[in-house]
Amino acid sequence: MAKNQDTVDPGEYGLARSTVTLSGLLNAIDGVSSQEDCILFATTNHPDRLDSALSRPGRLNVQLSFEDATFDQAKALYEHFFPFSQSAESDESSLNSKNSILDEKENSKMNETIQSQDDLDKLSTEFANGIFNPTPSLPVSGEEEQDCPAEFSISMAGLQGYLLTYKKQPRLAASNAAHWSNEIRKQMKEKEQKRMAKRAEGRKVLKDSLHGTDTKVDDFKNEVAK
Repeated sequence: MAKNQDTVDPGEYGLARSTVTLSGLLNAIDGVSSQEDCILFATTNHPDRLDSALSRPGRLNVQLSFEDATFDQAKALYEHFFPFSQSAESDESSLNSKNSILDEKENSKMNETIQSQDDLDKLSTEFANGIFNPTPSLPVSGEEEQDCPAEFSISMAGLQGYLLTYKKQPRLAASNAAHWSNEIRKQMKEKEQKRMAKRAEGRKVLKDSLHGTDTKVDDFKNEVAK
């Protein structure tokens, strides 16, 4: 026996029915019961669906759009993750003056160290180029390009997640960026192919069902004619 929706305990499904109304939300923001000296942050994936009473100046004064990452943003993010410290130059000179003999492990660590600001600029450019202008790992024919016209895009959060896996390996993060970008593009292409195949299958099913309906109508007309 089906349960009445009004008598079902909301906790049974883990989601409670919302009791928030638009007027109640507006009163909470700047009504009599609202608190002062507070900053309100609100996020949405559909800003065009917001009621104008909520998004008007005085309630939401500053609106920022978080778009996909750009080339310059990727460079800046890399430089933020692996900042060059001016002390690195003095450390390097002191090591050279002492003619320290480093083992293989220490040498590898030194190779990962960013030696100068110019070095950082080159690595950040290599990283951004690897993300947005990678060399295709496999040749793509013109027909395949037409089948999957999806454009490449990546969020700042996606780039951050990649860089977090190379927290102490700035050079490796830059050199592997192109491979990682190609893998993301491959996944996007496969996803687009599946979406287009599913759409084509849906059209085929609809066409077959309509054709079957027409056949039944023709059979009925023939029976009536007899």
